Amino acid sequence: MPAHRGGSNGQLIFLLFYFLLSVSMYLPGPYFILYLNTYVALPWIGLAYSLNRVSNLLLEYPSGVLADKVGRLKSTMLGSFLLGMSMLVLVIFGTPKVYIVILSALLGGAGMAFISGSLEAWAVDTFGKTNMKKLFSNMGTLKNIGGVIASILAGISVKYMGLKWPLLLSGVLGVLSPAMLFLLQDNRGNHDSRTILLKNLRMFRDIRFSMLVLIILLVSLMLSVFFVIWPITLRDVGIYESLLGFVYFLLMTFMALGSYLARKASSEIKGIKMFLIGGTVITSTIALLLKLNPTKPTAMLILVLLFIFEILIGSYYVFIAHMRNSVIPSEIRASAISMISLVNSGVGMVTLPLFLALGDLAFKWIICSILLVFGTIVFELWKTKYTQPAGSKPSAQSKP
Repeated sequence: MPAHRGGSNGQLIFLLFYFLLSVSMYLPGPYFILYLNTYVALPWIGLAYSLNRVSNLLLEYPSGVLADKVGRLKSTMLGSFLLGMSMLVLVIFGTPKVYIVILSALLGGAGMAFISGSLEAWAVDTFGKTNMKKLFSNMGTLKNIGGVIASILAGISVKYMGLKWPLLLSGVLGVLSPAMLFLLQDNRGNHDSRTILLKNLRMFRDIRFSMLVLIILLVSLMLSVFFVIWPITLRDVGIYESLLGFVYFLLMTFMALGSYLARKASSEIKGIKMFLIGGTVITSTIALLLKLNPTKPTAMLILVLLFIFEILIGSYYVFIAHMRNSVIPSEIRASAISMISLVNSGVGMVTLPLFLALGDLAFKWIICSILLVFGTIVFELWKTKYTQPAGSKPSAQSKP
């Protein structure tokens, strides 16, 4: 039996795994589509992407329940293994056929489902009870640094060895890195899976939880639109497509900076408010600039605004994870986080195509602003509930 590590050694092992997992997930990058399109027509790739989302949605909540019942590290290890295999099957059998691409998509969707919720829930209940903000700051920083390093490794490997190598490296890391988690003690929440769903649904009776889920949903929708339109925006204002890879590298770096700076914030509430208001100003400003005649100064200003926005996004992920775990009880932590992710994914699949179909590029940035404005309104209402114990009534002396 391996000796389980605790304390600072255990946290170092966990953070090293999280870093390697992040590198593994970011390595394929844009080369994933380029590699597949060499052998498979785009419609089949689109079908595979859809099946990936379906697989993820179907297993999102059941995997969270399983993590709470059986073990959160076990779920994480299985998820990482499945993600790794989703890349390996594309390269170890030679030329990928359509059925292999579909298998890869199903494995990848399942892998993300088993990691979602379980990894965060395990970390909070093991390390983060006294300083969740620092824990999530470390995780966010390492995740984005992993993305930066992955983009460099992928670019080098493609240049000197070919398109399949980022996928191969990603798969190897995904399959092998979970082995180090055997050194850590697993934890779980509720042993009775029959009661987990009821307890999850009862969470919505707590106004703090239900309003927080709405805030997360609004921001998630905004980020889904943002991640699609930012490269198109830069291209349309005159940034050369050949430079977009370098810009992506810088954006990841600034997001990592935001995750690190979040630990310096005096209040998570103030941090999220800054993100919502700052994001509204930035997205509406970009929409206004796009309505003007694009010039080189306009392009540079939009680029600077995107860098600032990435800092805010990096900090937001830290703050919202802290608040989410402050509201969710330990015994259903993994399944509740998976339930929130399921809501975001399900609503996003329906609304994102609609948002992207509406209006010109400037109007899509306005949609981002509107979602953030609604998020700000709900957040201001939610603040009055945050410090109240679950199920308590508002007190005249309660302060946000």
